Amino acid sequence: MRNHSMPSEPARAHAHSHPVAAVTASRRLTAPQPMFRALLALDGTRLTPNLLTVAAKRCVHLAERLDILLVNPPKAPTRLLWGLLVHLENSGVDYRLASIDGDLGEQVLTYLKRFLGINIVLVDEVALLEQSISADMAHLRAHGYRFVSINEFCQG
Repeated sequence: MRNHSMPSEPARAHAHSHPVAAVTASRRLTAPQPMFRALLALDGTRLTPNLLTVAAKRCVHLAERLDILLVNPPKAPTRLLWGLLVHLENSGVDYRLASIDGDLGEQVLTYLKRFLGINIVLVDEVALLEQSISADMAHLRAHGYRFVSINEFCQG
């Protein structure tokens, strides 16, 4: 009777003949995955139920840490935003919420300079952000930042 917990002779021989491959494979299995940190930059004047529903669903799977920048927040508290925050909390996503008035593009730049370690920036529409800060976006992209439209992110 064969013991299924032990590798077969050919498998053991193969592992011993390629020690580098075995170590590399072992490191791939045990190496910690990098923690992605995302910035969800929202224009408070453009909040819609669909936008926040999609953002909530996608951000849960995107990053362990989510920074939310709400530029030009609505004057009255909104149930829309509350729904997003509850969904994130129930999903175990660590988040930080900041709100400020001003131009979305300029506030995103300020935020990225202040809080290092963000890998990806999600916005309603990248094209609108690009109109505001195109030269800066090109520089940031060259340094590894990704700018993604929430709707594009849903499709990809």
